[in-house]
Amino acid sequence: MISFYDTMVIIDLEVSDVEEARSNGTHPEMIDLGAVKIGRDLSIIDTYSQLIKPKNMAFVTDQTTRITGITPEMLEDAPTWDKAWECFCEFTDFNRTRLAAFHALNDHGWLRAAYQKYHLGYPHPGFVFDIASWMYGFCAWYGIKPRSWGLKNCCKRFGVPYEDEYAHRGLYDAQAAYGILAEIQRIEYEHGQPSTGSA
Repeated sequence: MISFYDTMVIIDLEVSDVEEARSNGTHPEMIDLGAVKIGRDLSIIDTYSQLIKPKNMAFVTDQTTRITGITPEMLEDAPTWDKAWECFCEFTDFNRTRLAAFHALNDHGWLRAAYQKYHLGYPHPGFVFDIASWMYGFCAWYGIKPRSWGLKNCCKRFGVPYEDEYAHRGLYDAQAAYGILAEIQRIEYEHGQPSTGSA
C-alpha cells in the first residue's frame, strides 16, 4: 500500500495542437491546468482550475477544440502563464507539496516547458509521482488487464465515472486520476498489500 507522507497535488494539463506545433518545429503550449490537492488520507482538500492563454494562438486549432472543447475565444481573456503561475504556486505551497499526474512524463514536461518559456524558475519538487506507473504494478499483481492503459479505460475498469462530454479538461481529468488512486488504495486496504511504495 502506498504511503503518503503529506499533501500531494494531482495535476492534469491540456495543450494546444501537438501535431501542428511539431510540424512547425516547435512545441505545444499549455492551455488548461487542473489540480486536486489531497491529504495523506486521500481526502480532497481543494481543487484548482485555470485556462491559460498560449503565446501562439495559431496552434489552438479545430483539432484542439475537438479534443478539449476549448476554443480560441475561451482563451482570449485568460491569463498567460507568466501572470497565472503565482496563483498555482500558492495552491501547491510552492516546493512544499509533491506533484502527481496520471502520466507524469507528459504533464510534468509540459508544466516545466511553460515555466521555461517565460524564463521562470521551476518552483516545485523535481520528482512527480506517476499514478499510471503505480497502477501498472497493482494491475500486474492482481492480474487486472484493462482494455487499454488510457485514462478513460482505466476509469471504466476501476468504476470511476468518466464522461466524454467533460473529458480532456484539466480539472476533470485530474479528478478522474484521483478517483483511480483512491479506488486502488481502497482495494489494497481491503484485500491486502501487494507492494510497498511511497509518494
